[in-house]
Amino acid sequence: HDENNAGIAFDNAAFTVDGLRVDNVTDGIRPEGPGPFVVRHSWLTYVRDDCVENDHVQGGVIEDSLFDGCYVGISQRPTSSIVAGGWDGRGQLLTVRRTLVHLAAMPGPRNGAATAVGHEGFFKWSDRATDLALHDNVFMADQVGQGGAGSMGMPATLTSCSNNVMVWLGPGSYPAP
Repeated sequence: HDENNAGIAFDNAAFTVDGLRVDNVTDGIRPEGPGPFVVRHSWLTYVRDDCVENDHVQGGVIEDSLFDGCYVGISQRPTSSIVAGGWDGRGQLLTVRRTLVHLAAMPGPRNGAATAVGHEGFFKWSDRATDLALHDNVFMADQVGQGGAGSMGMPATLTSCSNNVMVWLGPGSYPAP
């Protein structure tokens, strides 16, 4: 895990990413500025941490994208230094629509043996995160995340949700509501 290995990072401005291809990185897309941001028509594979690391908790839109192989789908969990800088997503909205998010087991997961494989959940969230709207998406996982069943649910800031499909390839029923 390399703290500064992102496919692309943006700061100090709102931005749009359209048609980006990213493979084999620690984080896929990292918005760091005041936002909002738009990610569309993008294809990310083998992202060993967050497909979108939105730890500066910006509002924005992710649409018509394929995240096929994420350790975590979307992160909105600011570090203590980001919080000290005044970043707070409450009152903003992140909308994800017409996007496929596939969690893929990665080698050497956090808190796992070096020979193990695993992933976390679709969302890594905090109490400073934005509101979340999910529409017309597909979420796919084939095993429970390293954080257990609780890591597989939806964030408490989910305010709008329709026409989403959960594809569960693991044993038994899906482990979270």
